[in-house]
Amino acid sequence: MTEQFERFTLAVCRHVPRATGDEWAEMKAELTAHLEDHCDALRLRGMSEEAAAERAVREMGDPEEIGNGLNATLSPFWGFILRLSTFFAVLLVVACILPGLFQVQILWGNLTARFATADSIGIRTEFQAIASTDCDLRIETKGHVVRVLRYATGTQAGESGVSFWAVTYAKNPMGEGNDSLIASLTVNGARHTRGAGHGSAGVVYSTYFTPVEPGTEAVTLVFDRLGDHFEFELPLDWGDAA
Repeated sequence: MTEQFERFTLAVCRHVPRATGDEWAEMKAELTAHLEDHCDALRLRGMSEEAAAERAVREMGDPEEIGNGLNATLSPFWGFILRLSTFFAVLLVVACILPGLFQVQILWGNLTARFATADSIGIRTEFQAIASTDCDLRIETKGHVVRVLRYATGTQAGESGVSFWAVTYAKNPMGEGNDSLIASLTVNGARHTRGAGHGSAGVVYSTYFTPVEPGTEAVTLVFDRLGDHFEFELPLDWGDAA
């Protein structure tokens, strides 16, 4: 098999007088690689090694025509090969770097969430606040942390109630957030009815609204999920709306 491929590649190179010694070596290596790949594919179909080699050489075409074609387009051809090789090299580098960048993004998002404030989470809602209270209520589950950053009395869609701003993130700085934790919060036994939020790598930011009668002096915020139970008694300020 090797002798057949050697004879074929030498026959091609004899018709490429413009090539330098290094270029001949590159062409021979490229042609041999194509022949070996084609031969391997034929052998997988059940052909013997000798028959596969003969057919691979035959299907490559006339060596004189191949050589003349390479000689006529030597610079453009090898320039294209060089550009193609460069492209795949860059693609390989990008493929190696991207996972690392994603991990950095998760780490940055997780660390940012640990010091976030209600003003920094950037969520727009239709909620019209009457009075708000900044806080840092921490709910620690087995793998995650929920921080309630603010609660406020006000109205949304014409209904009075209390709105909360919260963020959840993994205790492991490289872990991902869990938006289902926010859904486990209840106010006076009722789950929130409307909310908004957004997520980034490793973190989930949310606001949620629960209807409450105007003038209610306090609400109980409860987190109850998979054996983790937390309760917070929160006084409410309704201003002149009470």
